[in-house]
Amino acid sequence: MSIFVVAAILIGGGIFVVLRNTEGDTPQTTEVQLDGGCKEDTECVLVQDGWCKTVLAVRKSKETEWKEENAKQVEIARQNRQTCEPMPAEFFDVGNFRAVCKQSRCVAELIVDN
Repeated sequence: MSIFVVAAILIGGGIFVVLRNTEGDTPQTTEVQLDGGCKEDTECVLVQDGWCKTVLAVRKSKETEWKEENAKQVEIARQNRQTCEPMPAEFFDVGNFRAVCKQSRCVAELIVDN
């Protein structure tokens, strides 16, 4: 069974990039990097995009900044009638993810039951 890999990266102006990998059994990860990296999982927290409802992870110290930027991006998406990448429902449930620090980045990692 293939697992989708969705990476949504918030870049400078708040552009979200969605990538899908249908090969292999890699867990789904989503990441956002706002200046500075993490060193351990406890520095990261899960957040949910206001427009496409994608689950992401950010540094706890940047959560407020991320939410403010996301609110702006939601308004831009609404005005532009942006569409979202179709994904399975499990990708929209925060309870299906854990926030981890990988390679100095906070990542929302899909919890996979094997």
